[in-house]
Amino acid sequence: MHFHVMTLFPEMVEQGFLTSITGRAVESGCLSMEAVNIRDYTIEKHKKVDDYTYGGGAGMLMQAQPVYDCYQAIEKKIGKKPRVVYVTPQGAVFNQNMARELAKEDELVFLCGHYEGIDERVLEEIVTDYVSIGDYVLTGGELASLVMMDAISRLVPGVLNNDESAETESFAGNLLEYPQYSRPVEWRGKRVPDVLLSGNHAKVDEWRLEQSKKRTRERRPDLYEKYIVAQPPEKKKRRGKKLKRTDYLDLHTHTIASGHAYSTITEMADMAKKKGLKLLGITEHAPLMEGTCSALYFANLKAIDRNAYACPLLFGVELNLNREGKVDLPEVFLKQMDIVIASMHPPIFETGTVEENTQAVLSVMENPYVTILGHPDDDRIPLDYEKVVAAAKKHHKLIELNNASLSPDGVRLNAKKNDAVILKLCAELRVPIIIDSDAHVDTAVGVHERAWDLLEEVKFPEELIVNSHPDLLLSYLKPEVAKGISFCEEES
Repeated sequence: MHFHVMTLFPEMVEQGFLTSITGRAVESGCLSMEAVNIRDYTIEKHKKVDDYTYGGGAGMLMQAQPVYDCYQAIEKKIGKKPRVVYVTPQGAVFNQNMARELAKEDELVFLCGHYEGIDERVLEEIVTDYVSIGDYVLTGGELASLVMMDAISRLVPGVLNNDESAETESFAGNLLEYPQYSRPVEWRGKRVPDVLLSGNHAKVDEWRLEQSKKRTRERRPDLYEKYIVAQPPEKKKRRGKKLKRTDYLDLHTHTIASGHAYSTITEMADMAKKKGLKLLGITEHAPLMEGTCSALYFANLKAIDRNAYACPLLFGVELNLNREGKVDLPEVFLKQMDIVIASMHPPIFETGTVEENTQAVLSVMENPYVTILGHPDDDRIPLDYEKVVAAAKKHHKLIELNNASLSPDGVRLNAKKNDAVILKLCAELRVPIIIDSDAHVDTAVGVHERAWDLLEEVKFPEELIVNSHPDLLLSYLKPEVAKGISFCEEES
């Protein structure tokens, strides 16, 4: 791997890269790195490389000529057009998958901006990738380039003494690395876990996997979602009545607007069409969820044509309920939603007693704009399910059977047990339920297998499953929304 860094501060890059592991890899010939001074290519007699921006504005802009001439010198040296990464907060966010992709290159050029950036014309001429290391601004691209080169270098054969460590460390397989321990066996009263001292490699591997999953679930639920989605579905023994599993709906999904989801509206709709769904709901997290969109996003959903995508869409919101039964989107915006899901998300919902938690749910059920009670199956927020199901019947609300809750490694405690109780009560009181994926990536759209398995186990009445009878949904929607629905045509 040969790195070429176009910069105004070559010493900064060299001092950072030519030390430690990457420095040793350069000495051994596994890597090479040249920091090329853009200033050496200016034709301005005072070595000036920046100027004022046309149209006004604060700060100076790096000019096209010295950047382009610097690039041409590198291209001539290596004998081909290289891949050029421009380090900018406007780019795609760097991650381990991107590091793997870039590590396949023989020659890789990093372009480091400074001041207010670089003249757009030269960027259009030479840049192949726009990449960011996060949503913040640095004084220049040098530190960001060093971060990326370090991550890429670790994946180049021969750079690490133990090649296996590149695959077992954090982010490999979308899991964070398991805890590590060294001598002594006991330190300040804390012992190394006995399994690591056992010499049983199979047990050690099993423990490490479980610890990686636990750590990822607690610290990076966004990564854990991707890990779960990537797992092959478990084969389970079917019990109870066989259901037809006719499935036309998925109304609880999230796009990149939710902040910790990974697909666009178009990608979600395309997948819904591919899965044979007739209607897809896009329900972004409401503003109290960290990283999600602002209230303005929901206010402007009216600008989107619901029938302009591969599958007809409903747009709405997944509200965050608190212990007082209040939600985090004002009524003025709720009025504009096609569909509204009210859910409890720790730590936004601070759990209390069963009575306190249940009263919060009963209060939100009285909200005329709420359509669905989302994943009420988490033992971290215990509920009186008899009262909850009775309230759903009284206030004409749908109860969600959330497929993501039923994952063996799901974050919701004892969800399957609680969902079985809820389903039995819904069957007794004739309260319809809706199956949702809670998808945060397009590949999870319409993935409802675990929910269907549970419905068969408890012998749930098929006529109460809204997914199989989409016309049932219409009575739960506002009349103007129901009237505008055009169910996706099945492919012949």
